[in-house]
Amino acid sequence: MKITAELLIEHGAEKNCHDLILFRKLWRRGGEVTLKRCLQAAKAGLDITWAADRLLSTPALAGYRDAKAPASAAFQDAKAVALAAYQDAKAPAPALAAFQNAIAVASAGYRDAIAVASAGYRDAMAVAFYEACRSAATAAGGNDGRD
Repeated sequence: MKITAELLIEHGAEKNCHDLILFRKLWRRGGEVTLKRCLQAAKAGLDITWAADRLLSTPALAGYRDAKAPASAAFQDAKAVALAAYQDAKAPAPALAAFQNAIAVASAGYRDAIAVASAGYRDAMAVAFYEACRSAATAAGGNDGRD
């Protein structure tokens, strides 16, 4: 099969679309379909599936789809693995997660310790105040505050 820009336009390519401009740049006069040209087209980023859907006969298109199915499945698997690796990389690193956990535990321990110390300090201040008041009252010869 010989593919030309005119043939692509007859099958729905827009005259000024990127792929057609690139096709003309690579093969000004078009050319016969060869493995070398197909590989060049793929490497250049031309939409091979678009061409297959529009230029191949029904049996040839079925053969194309059957032939590309294993590669398509392998590509989807590779994308899934890459996406999982990307999501793992975006997640906090184990060391960071351990650090954040250690900070959270230490902060909770600090708050608990301060709460206990603060309650003890408040109680001690209350007792000290009471004792000071009692001493002052006793020194003044009055009530010692033990009522």
